[in-house]
Amino acid sequence: MKRLRGSDAFAVYSDTPTSPFVTLKVAIYGPTRQSDRPDVDEIREFIKRCITIAGASRAGLRIVRVPFDLHHPVWVSDPNFSPDDHIYDAELPAPGGKAELCDFLSDMMGKPLDPERPLWEIWLIRGLEEGRIAVVFKVHHALADGKTVARLLEKAHLA
Repeated sequence: MKRLRGSDAFAVYSDTPTSPFVTLKVAIYGPTRQSDRPDVDEIREFIKRCITIAGASRAGLRIVRVPFDLHHPVWVSDPNFSPDDHIYDAELPAPGGKAELCDFLSDMMGKPLDPERPLWEIWLIRGLEEGRIAVVFKVHHALADGKTVARLLEKAHLA
């Protein structure tokens, strides 16, 4: 158990049911040849390896608030943590263009993360034009910001 820093606690306190304090990172994966089709299962395994390689130590931690917010919340280990429980699949409606992806992302952003679990999700979104797949990382600001995610990607040799 470890207490959150003030800036991370601020992110937790700023969360509301209608305005989750989360960030999205979106990557579009496309085949190098038109005849190739990305395999969602391969991408899923790649993501799980990256979590391990990057040493994402907070990936299995959840946040517990102190009663009456008398002190900053604490990080606690989730005994039921499995990366598989945080990686989801979805498919866009045709034609799978920018408008359909933006609609999906807008809906996703409006739904808070489950506070009883580690505060992140990864969505593998099929059905994009030209056989592409969107990989969307939704993470609470208390867990990671843009700099943190960039450092993790560098550490995993992805950047």
